[in-house]
Amino acid sequence: MKSVDEALSIADELKELIDKGMNKRAIRIYYDLMGRIEFERNRFSEAAEFFKKAVSQLQVGFHKTKWAKLNCLAPTGKAALCLTENIQIKK
Repeated sequence: MKSVDEALSIADELKELIDKGMNKRAIRIYYDLMGRIEFERNRFSEAAEFFKKAVSQLQVGFHKTKWAKLNCLAPTGKAALCLTENIQIKK
């Protein structure tokens, strides 16, 4: 649990830096990190919400679809998380 606590601390610092910075769209990095943390904590609904927020910050197109697919598939090895949360992913 210590590593999750450390990750949460880093996420808080990251959000602070992003909030103070000029590139507000960089918040997607924070959302991605929080999604991974929640996934590690077995809070799959919360993880999916953070991943959706991260994807919403990307421009529409190939990169958005590819990024969403990688982030949904990487932790689980399957698209279950994406499908249950209605994230449209093309194979």
